[in-house]
Formats: sequence, structure tokens, C-alpha cells
Amino acid sequence: MSAAALRVDVVTDDAAFEAMAVAWDELVASCATSTPFQAHPWLTSWWRSYGSPGRLRVVRVHDGDRMVAAAALVVERRGPVRLLRPVGAGISDFGDVLLADDVASRTAALEALVGALLALDGWDALDVPEARPGSVMSELAARWAGGRAVIPASTCLELPVLPLPELLSGLPGKTAKHIRRKLRRIDEVGVEAVVVAPAEAADAVDELLALHAAQWSGRGMNPEHGRDRFRRHLRGAVSAMAGDGRAVLVRYLHDGRTAGLRLNVADQRLAGAYLAGVDPALREAVDVATLMMRHNLELAEAAGVGTLSLLRGEEEYKFRWRPDAVRNERIVLGRPRSLPAVVHLAAVRGRGRAVPWVKARAPWVREIRDRALKTLRR
Repeated sequence: MSAAALRVDVVTDDAAFEAMAVAWDELVASCATSTPFQAHPWLTSWWRSYGSPGRLRVVRVHDGDRMVAAAALVVERRGPVRLLRPVGAGISDFGDVLLADDVASRTAALEALVGALLALDGWDALDVPEARPGSVMSELAARWAGGRAVIPASTCLELPVLPLPELLSGLPGKTAKHIRRKLRRIDEVGVEAVVVAPAEAADAVDELLALHAAQWSGRGMNPEHGRDRFRRHLRGAVSAMAGDGRAVLVRYLHDGRTAGLRLNVADQRLAGAYLAGVDPALREAVDVATLMMRHNLELAEAAGVGTLSLLRGEEEYKFRWRPDAVRNERIVLGRPRSLPAVVHLAAVRGRGRAVPWVKARAPWVREIRDRALKTLRR
């Protein structure tokens, strides 16, 4: 099969994007590198909450009637540079394009996708900020004729999904003993975990965000988590994904009232601990990170998922479980013969060189930045 034998098109209409749910999620299921953040309900809810009319670009490759590759993108302007970025970027821990594993010719499908992107007008650089190692995007970059840049992005910490006693048996003795003591305390306090019914998911999202704001009050909450567009996105995405287990909300009850809520997302390969909101009083009573880890593992094991990702961030409490560090990549492809693309690629490469230097030789710069961000977020 050649790329010419495949049919390509570009969808720019919101309603048409909404209407391709079945075909899109069939493609997601057939792509081994996909994540819950490429699920159709996640992307369409993001678009309804964050998108701007006229900026949607969904590039599709078909083999007959079947969609075998696709990229859901949005056009954004950063100064003189017109960027294509993944739908969902910013609040999604992973981004990628999709390619069916069982496509008749992987090379032909990728070449067709490259050709469709190059035929698309109105952009200078394709910028995917958080691609997992081994992504389809990295395959696309290897076939790209223009300029490209690949730099380290966020670190995600991951654990194998094992029964909790088995996971603890692999930890250093002192650490395992410390965690077991925390688990006994949780049982003594009597915190109950209940999965929220899909019909109640939207209202539970509102409760989660209110608890999240209380939890981070005065401590530098991510400002996006307090915005109405984020609330609208989560309500829409979680309501649609909860019915088939791709989103799970867990309610923590203490003394008969809600003391916390946790949102996880999942597919057949990976579960991700996305967002939590906890009453400060519960944090004083028990170790909340241990409480939630117990149920994260139980839910992932029940779903038959092999990997639990703690998603972006290298918070100290995560390391007690001895997770594997998996580094995302920022992959940028420049349109051939585009001067703004050259400028953008140079800036990305410069950042790629500067960040490791600052981490190694000037950590005080990051400390100043972090303090400034906390001040701005208050």
C-alpha cells in the first residue's frame, strides 16, 4: 500500500468533530501508545471549553471507510508564529497523534499524515509539548522533511499495578514499615472510599474543585484549576468517560461527610491519578497520599491496567513508592521554508539547552521562579 492509496481530509467543523466519536475511539483503542487524554470525550469537552471558532484542525487518514491515523489540532498564534498544538494541550499530561497498530502499511499511513499536514495552510510549526517516549509523534518527526526539535519535557512517575502488599514487599524495610503504620492509622480513623456513580459525576466534579481550592488556599494553587473553563471541561469529560470506566471519581467519607474526592483517568493500558481535593481536616487526621495510593492501585488492578502513572510532577511524597521516572518529550516540527518556524525552533532548542544548565548549575533560579509563581497564584 502507498500513501496515495489512502484518503485524507481535514475537519474544521465543531459538529463534525463531535460526530466522529465512534470512529475516533476505535482508533484510540487500536493505538498502543494512546492515553486517556486522547479519548474523544476528553478532547471534545476541551474544545467546547477552550476552543475558538475557526481554529480547529482535525487531520484524518482513511483506509477505505476506516480511520487509521488522525491528529486533533488547534491553531494558536504566539507572536509572529502560527502554531499547531494538540487539542487538550495545557491541561493534558500527554499529547500525541494517533495511528492504528494494525494498519496495512504503517509507513504509508505516516507519509499520508505528513502530506496532509504539509498541504494544510496557515501554520508555521507543529508543537506537541508532552509526548510520551515511543509516541507516534516521534515516528512522524523521523519522517519530517523540515526542521525539528526534540527536548525534554515533564517527568511522570509510574508504578507497576500490583497488590499493595506485593508493592510494599519491594520497598526498603524502613519505608514499607512507615507506610504500613500510615495504613493502620487510616483504618483506625475509619475513612471510607466510595466510587461515584456516573450520573453524579458532574456534580462531584464541582465538589472536588471546591475541596481542591480549600486544600491549596494560600499555598499557590494552579490558577487554571480555579477557572470556569476548567470546571466546564472536567464536568463534560468526566460525565462522558465515567460510564465506561475511563474516568473514575472516588469519594472519601469521614464521620459521615465528604472529606475528599479523587479523579483518575484510564484506558486499557494506563491509569492516571489526575486531580484531588481534600478537606484540610482530613489531611491533619491521616496521610492522604497513602490513602489515595491504596485506592488508586485497587482501581487500576480491578480494571486490568498494567501501569499506574502519577502523572506530571516530581513531588517528594511520590518517591517513597520508588516509582520509575518517565520523561516526556516536547516535539516541534517546522514547516519547510517558513522563517517564523526557524525562529520558533531556535527558541525551543535554546530552552532545551538552558533548562538542564539551570538545574545543574543555578538551582536558585528555579527557587526564585517557584516562589514568584506561588505569590502570583495567591
